[in-house]
Amino acid sequence: MAQRTNLNRKKLTILRRYARFLRDNGLQIEKMIVFGSVAKGTACKESDLDVCVVSSLFGKDPIEESMRLSKLAMEIDYSLEPHPYSPKDLQEKFDPLAAEIRKHGVEIKI
Repeated sequence: MAQRTNLNRKKLTILRRYARFLRDNGLQIEKMIVFGSVAKGTACKESDLDVCVVSSLFGKDPIEESMRLSKLAMEIDYSLEPHPYSPKDLQEKFDPLAAEIRKHGVEIKI
């Protein structure tokens, strides 16, 4: 996982508000990892904010989990693009998105 990123204060605030909002809505979050253009430092003004939300509760119904995270994200900021992963699924070596998150992702202290 990458160690540094160009996350500005505004993006960090959005991510922390989202984490708090998820917890307030009953989700037990273990960690959040920013990935994609924001983590790589290539984001432009219109870029979305890709975030991996890790919880042991995930992995049973990925479509429902993704819809729930997206619905809650819209209440915080439309740029958020959440991706649910269980800790086990995040380590799946044949999942290209999980590999991208592991390689270039930046864990956010929440």
